[in-house]
Order: sequence, then structure tokens, then C-alpha cells
Amino acid sequence: MSPLNPVSAGGITSDFLKAHEPQLKSNGIPELYWEALCYKLKNEIFDAGLHFQLQQVQYEDSDETGWNVAVSNPDGVLQGDSNSIFLVDHAWTYDMTNAHTMLSNVDGLAERMCQLMDCEAETDDKEAKVNSVLENMWQYNQTYSFSGFQRDAAEAAPVWYVLDEFGSRIQHSDDPSIKMVPFFYADTNTAYSVFWLLRDLREEDEVTRDFMPHIPLTETISRQAHLLPWMHYDFSEANEEVEEPGADYFKLSRFGGMDFTLVNEEKSLPTDKQILVWTNHHVLVEYLTHDRFKLTDCREEADIIWQLDSIKDFRDLSERNVFINQFPYEELLTVKDLLSIVARRAARGDNSHPRWFPTTYNLNTDLPEFIAHFQKREEEGADNHWIAKPWNMGRGLGHVITKNVSCLTRLPEAGPFIAMKYIEDPVLFYRPDVGKVKFDYRYEIHLKSVKPLKMSCRRTFFIRFANKAYSLDSLHVYEKHFTVHNYSSPEQLLNINCEDFVPEWDRQYPLYPWADIEADTMQCLKELFEAATSKDPPYGVPNYGQSRALYAIDIMLKWDTDSKGQKVMVPQILECNFTPDSKRGCKNYNDYFNHTFKTLFLDDSPDPDGEIIVS
Repeated sequence: MSPLNPVSAGGITSDFLKAHEPQLKSNGIPELYWEALCYKLKNEIFDAGLHFQLQQVQYEDSDETGWNVAVSNPDGVLQGDSNSIFLVDHAWTYDMTNAHTMLSNVDGLAERMCQLMDCEAETDDKEAKVNSVLENMWQYNQTYSFSGFQRDAAEAAPVWYVLDEFGSRIQHSDDPSIKMVPFFYADTNTAYSVFWLLRDLREEDEVTRDFMPHIPLTETISRQAHLLPWMHYDFSEANEEVEEPGADYFKLSRFGGMDFTLVNEEKSLPTDKQILVWTNHHVLVEYLTHDRFKLTDCREEADIIWQLDSIKDFRDLSERNVFINQFPYEELLTVKDLLSIVARRAARGDNSHPRWFPTTYNLNTDLPEFIAHFQKREEEGADNHWIAKPWNMGRGLGHVITKNVSCLTRLPEAGPFIAMKYIEDPVLFYRPDVGKVKFDYRYEIHLKSVKPLKMSCRRTFFIRFANKAYSLDSLHVYEKHFTVHNYSSPEQLLNINCEDFVPEWDRQYPLYPWADIEADTMQCLKELFEAATSKDPPYGVPNYGQSRALYAIDIMLKWDTDSKGQKVMVPQILECNFTPDSKRGCKNYNDYFNHTFKTLFLDDSPDPDGEIIVS
């Protein structure tokens, strides 16, 4: 007999439906259970223990034991009972940037997680327990993945959680007996998980769920890849090479199905009056002082539109004599997963990637290929550190450095991720106050035309440094492994302009003068843009007579060996940014925007003192 009657207790309320009906429907929770769920959430009723119990099991052909959940109610549990929906609490909620800190600082958390995950370290050392949890937690992690909850902001980091001891012991099955989903109760701003039956269960029947319900059983290879954290599969015979996706991936995934049929006519700027510029970039408003340009508040009368957000309606603008600071389909360069596709086109010989771009896989679409490559490297004893990056976020947000394949396998559940081979042997720069640190450098590209390709590079480049000495450990220490600190730790920044950096570089690396590094970098940039413009839309960036654009390319250097076995420095392009942060440029160079506008809109040939002609 059910211990409660939600209908007699007040039933479902209109306020509950108003706040939660979209969630109820999107999660597929049958309407049969809505009243009971409302009642249990309101009164915090966790009654699964009245029907189910944990039990320890001995695995066949093994001395190891494990846990599962089975029905304990002698009468069984019926799918058709309106009360057969149950709450499960969350034992730990975190994001990847604070997992190590929380385990280290929250009293009892590491100990509880070790016990829950059956990964008790053999030592009492706190750090050993923390590392043990971080290594094993990917068999237990869940993530909020429904719209409107926690990850609705464009740059919200993925949120992960671990179910309590009861929920974490429910095992996987391809033929599950329950369905479990996360649920956010708005009245108390609390996240739970809820589960309901998929069939009637008798006493002693095991409670199971499908860990990958979004992947059909027919997609065998994909399911094996996603289930790798729980079940080992050998992908040594699988193909590790990735084919370029078809047009639908480009059109539907990123460009909204836009059909590029724009009139591509050369436009001209007025020569008998000042050129009117409309912008929503407040830094540009302050620093554009060139006498040929005049700012206007009227977008419709502007000769040049320079806007921070992406232009969607190129067709409307093509009917006007107006220049714009964007190229159609430039997302092929500025979005991480598309950039990796473009870069692969420049590969030579049997290599899957060009020398200047780290090996990269889209974890959402190419997970089996990635696992095949990972396992091959593992078998060969090659370094297997990877950096996973959400391709819908910037400024280093959500980046994870790991050599844990289970982590890399699970991350796509939290959103779109690429896995880029981590540069384990980067070229370092000596900071007197810290030691040898990682650094990256940024060159800014002025793109004037695609066909023919006309691009030049600002001679003044920008450098960013890590705040702690580099070593291939303590992967959670952001200031050791990352160089983007202007948003998090600006007080510790080392600011050196390129005029001071180059002579110090040449002193530290006399056998590798910066002039040679720069020349090699320019060749890499040329190859990248040639690859990006080598195909017609939606595969490539098209020529568009009204477009002029500024891009920032972030680059690192890695140690490698050439065909003669000599150590060489190889530029590694990491990402391409549209409308880059210009505050630093304006602070260091008062003519920053004047130079940009003069190069893009006035001169037929770039100023050789300020620009490097790339193509």
C-alpha cells in the first residue's frame, strides 16, 4: 500500500505547473507521476528506501565486490502506481575549475567521495585521496543538461554532480528498468534527480538505468565509445582518421541554413568627404581619431559598420554601399571545431594535421576515432595529455587538461567539446620573478580580400605569460598551465610589449632568433587562411567585396625535431578570434585603431613599417 496519497494531500498546484511544466515535458516524465512528484518535492520526501535497498555483490570470476540496487518491497513496485516516482539527492555539485579545491578544503568531502566510489586510498594523505576521487569520479558524474537550468548563459561552465550513495549504486543496463533525470525544484532552488519505473518490478529485481539513453542501441560503436568509463572496449581496429563532414554540419549547426547567394560587387568609400563609421564598440569610439573617419550614431547612413556582435543579414547589407568588419562564414575560423576542420585541409603527406595545428578531435561527433587514437598513443607509450575546450565559450572558460580518457569521454554530455593534443613540451620564457613559464603570442590579421587573398599582419604583436613555473603536473593549477589571466588575476600579469620582448627572447634563445620565429609564423598563418578560403560556402569563407576584417590568432611554440633530428621550434595555432580585445592594444599604441582602419579601408598596400604582408 502506498504511504502517501498526493491527491488527498492537495494534489498538484498551478504554481508548480507554471514553474516546472516545461521541465516535466522535456524530461519525458509521465503525467501520471506529476502530482506525486509535486508532493514529494514540497515535503522533501525521499521514500525510495521503502521499496529498494543497496546490496553488495560478488563479481563472477573475480575477487572484487560491488554494489547494486534491488527491490526490497515484498509486493514489488508497479509502473502504473502514480506514486512510483522517487527523489534522489545529490552528494556533491561542482564545476571542473573548483573540483580539486572543494575536495581539498571541504571537511569530509574527499573521504565521503572515496567511500562512495570505492576508491579509498591506501594512505591517509589528503592529496592522495583527492587525486583518487578525481581519477575515478567519471564513473559517477552526472551533468545538468536540460535547457533553462544552470547552463542557459552563453558562457556558463558545465555543472557536474554526484548522486548520493543510493543513486550512485544503480548500475547500467541496455535494457533498463527505470529512467532517471535531473530536476530543478524552483521553489527552493534545489537540484535533485528523479526516477520512475519503465516496467513492473518484483521483489529482488535489480534496478538499472541506461547511462547513455540518448544513443540508440543500433549505434553500437558510438555506444561503446560513450560507455568506455564503465566497460573497456578495444578500439585498436577502429579508424582514427576523421572525414570532413558534409554540408549539413556547416549549414544547420552553425549558419542557420543560410544560403549564400549574395551579390559580390566591389563597393567604394567616399573620397570627397569624411567616411562615416557606425560602431557599438566603445573602445573604438574613444580611439578612432584619424581625420578621414567620422563617427555617426545613425547605422543607416554609415559608410562603414564595425560591430562587435555577429552580422546575420548580409543580404540586406549587400544592397547598400556600406563596408562591414566581418566576412560571411568567418565562423569557419573563429569557432574551435570548425577551425580544426579547416586546419586539417592543410595537412601534408600521411599526416592528419598540418605541423602548425595540434591534433584535434570533435568529441561530440568523432568520439570513436578519438578513442582509437588515444589507445594507439597509449600502446606506443606516447604522451597522452589533452586539453578539452568547449567550442561555444571563450577566454579559457571550461577548459580541462587531462590524460584521463574517461573524463574526455564524458565531457561531451555537458556540451560541445573538442579535444586538442596538449603541448606537453612547450617552449618556455624565463621570468626573473617566477622561473620558466608558458607563454603565447598573438598576431593580428587584417583581411581585405579572399579572392585574391589579400592579408597582412600587424608587426606589433602581444604576449601573455603564465604566472607560475611550468611542469607537466598539477593540471588543476590554472596559473601554471594557462596564460589568460587578465580576467582572473590581473594584478599578477607580466606585461611586456613586443619591442622589449624580442631582444630578451634573442638573448634567451640566440640559436632561434625571433625574426625566424616570425617568418615561420607568417607562413603558418598564410596556410591557414588559404585552407579557410579554398572552398565555396558553406565549407569555406567566400569573397565579399564589402568585407574587411580584423582577426587575432593565438599561437604557442613547441619543441620538435626536424628530419635531421635537430631540435626546432614549431608554431602551434590555438585559436582565431573575431573582434579581439583591443584595450591592451590601445593602451600600448595610441594609433591602434587608426592603423587598423587605415590598413583596411584606405591604403591599397599596407605600410611596410607597421604591417607584414602575408599574402
